[in-house]
Amino acid sequence: MIAEIQDLLNDQIKYEANASMQYMSMASWAENTGFSGVANFFLRTVRRRESTHDQIG
Repeated sequence: MIAEIQDLLNDQIKYEANASMQYMSMASWAENTGFSGVANFFLRTVRRRESTHDQIG
């Protein structure tokens, strides 16, 4: 039971890290393409998600 919970938590951490990297990649692409507003949206989203994680932990 504990090992299963640990595996599920590790999977969730991987999903969250992957999502963060995807948002950062999209922000980088948007900034380099001249879509600074879109880039700011993705960067704000990453910051908001990270601050939520900080509050939980």
